[in-house]
Amino acid sequence: MDIKGKVKNRGGYIAVIIAAYNAEAYIERCIRSVQNQTYGNWKVYVVDDGSTDNTLKILERIVRNEERVCAVHTENNGVFAARRTAIDLVENCEYLTFLDSDDFFCENELFARCVDEVTEHKLDYLGFNYRTEQKSVFRADEKVRWINKKELLKDLLTGIHIDGNMQFSLYRTNLVKKYFKVYSYNNDDFFNKYDIIMHAGRCAYIPITGYFYSSNPGSQTRLTVQEKDSLYYEHSLEFIKTVLEQFPELIEECEYFSNNILLWLAAQLAKEKETKQLKIYEFIMREFRSHGKIFLTNSYFDKRKRIRFLVIYFNLYGILFCLYSKYKNMRQNKKN
Repeated sequence: MDIKGKVKNRGGYIAVIIAAYNAEAYIERCIRSVQNQTYGNWKVYVVDDGSTDNTLKILERIVRNEERVCAVHTENNGVFAARRTAIDLVENCEYLTFLDSDDFFCENELFARCVDEVTEHKLDYLGFNYRTEQKSVFRADEKVRWINKKELLKDLLTGIHIDGNMQFSLYRTNLVKKYFKVYSYNNDDFFNKYDIIMHAGRCAYIPITGYFYSSNPGSQTRLTVQEKDSLYYEHSLEFIKTVLEQFPELIEECEYFSNNILLWLAAQLAKEKETKQLKIYEFIMREFRSHGKIFLTNSYFDKRKRIRFLVIYFNLYGILFCLYSKYKNMRQNKKN
């Protein structure tokens, strides 16, 4: 592991964790959004996760001109391993947040607002809104503070007020250092967030849209489904058993959580022809088809997700893709 720059030990208040992979087109914008914050007591820890483009060279140039940025180069181990590496480097920062290399903070007052909130109310966790190219994602239009863990867990399972991703949040650093793990499957975010929040003290949410979330396939280390991703779903089943032992009244929320993962995996498998050869395909699709009643009756599944369920269930992805391709070609021909 090569350290390309070190942050001076000045006792920054917020640490920003960035995992970067082939992010030459976005990494400067990403870091600039931190530099643009009106609150300047921060440190950035970037791990270049084995990029094959000019990401590392760009980071080296940034480090030379910005002492609050630390850049580290590692072999390609995946975004979650890269985050863990960055977390281990953090020193003397009370709070920590995550920023993907192709995303950026879209509100320059975000850090200032968050710091005011966490210091006034002595919070261990603070969530906020994000937006995409299509829309702003408002989880609530008022501040929310959770009085008990059951209500907090209910919101986490269903995505109300708390997103399952590690981003869009400010965490107390010592909790992240202690509870953030690298799992063997594709998505570590939810279970890490669960462990951190359930060990936290005071938690809250503020309705400020401070994060721009983009989707650039080349920026993530791995997005395709692999055999070991069945472990993610199996872990979710073990997890909800534990939750229901303590809170049996959260049965609908738990069913939504595990079946939402099942829906995501089934959608990925249905989109990619080569996945039919994987053992995971038969297992996930069998589980998916046997849970049809839950998808259609659980009140947390909205119309959009129920339509997705029906498209996968009746194997309509191929037909819809052909129709969409024809539509795109027709539009292109009209332009020409």
